[in-house]
Amino acid sequence: MSGTASRFAILGALAAAFVAAPRPASAAGKRPAAARKERRVDFKPLFDLQKRFKPKKTFLLRFRVQDARSGASLPLEDVSYLVKGPKQPETIAVARKRGSVFVVPFTPAGPGRYALLATVRGAPVGSIAPIHLGVVGVSDGLVELGPEADADVKHRAKGNPRSAGR
Repeated sequence: MSGTASRFAILGALAAAFVAAPRPASAAGKRPAAARKERRVDFKPLFDLQKRFKPKKTFLLRFRVQDARSGASLPLEDVSYLVKGPKQPETIAVARKRGSVFVVPFTPAGPGRYALLATVRGAPVGSIAPIHLGVVGVSDGLVELGPEADADVKHRAKGNPRSAGR
């Protein structure tokens, strides 16, 4: 029995030593020094996000991009913009700065749903949620009508006997 007791004593000592041993910074839940120095930014569109744009017309989209701690506007070179469209490749949007406001020209090629992606200070694309932009117009391909349009067609067919046989 003394052999079993000594084994438990050794295991207990090892467990106590393991718990008391210092852990690396990442394992202890602390962020590395580089991550602590990274500053957060506030990215805010200054236009109506529900606005519907027209194809082939240039619109100036306005944004405010500030350092979250100081409230200072970021320099123009710290922010870049990409536009993704339904039938066009990703394109870089050249921004300008007017005072503390970033101005990004947006000229949609055609109707559909577009996404404006912003990257700040070289962060990966997608670290800021995309801004979705809708462009109105007639799109190529099949167009699906809702049930209310279907009911309207049936109602017109009942009133006109010649259109019922078509």
